[in-house]
Amino acid sequence: MCKLIGLGVVGEGGFNKSFLRKVLHLVRLRFVGFSIVGGLVFLFGIGVLAFQVEVLHVSKILAGILTTVISVEINFLLNKYINWRDRQGGFGIQWLKFHATRIGMIIINQLLYTLFVSLGFNYLLVSTALTIVVTVVNYFGSDRFAFKERVDGNTT
Repeated sequence: MCKLIGLGVVGEGGFNKSFLRKVLHLVRLRFVGFSIVGGLVFLFGIGVLAFQVEVLHVSKILAGILTTVISVEINFLLNKYINWRDRQGGFGIQWLKFHATRIGMIIINQLLYTLFVSLGFNYLLVSTALTIVVTVVNYFGSDRFAFKERVDGNTT
């Protein structure tokens, strides 16, 4: 409890409402930033996907895989240096943790993408729907694991 008082979480009369408001504000701002980065990378990825399929005549499945790889790498860099810039940590460790949080969702996403495209659904609509579904899961993976702030204020 003493540490909580020192951090401003708990005051003399209980929980510090100002501190809680600041935390909620930061979470909202970070999620908005995460969503903006994700939206921009998504639009870029849709362009890359369509270019591969329509211009280069790459198979829709292979194009989906290549686009996923490109998008994940761009997302990592932008989120590390924009949304979680206040959480310093080793690039390699954060890169590994970020990808560890993504691997399960990527596998599920790619399986569902392959299934729906194989069933005749439009590949761009499938990609859009699946991106929306995984956004919240990816946010928490980034915030709570990949760029997690340690108790001493650093990241691992």
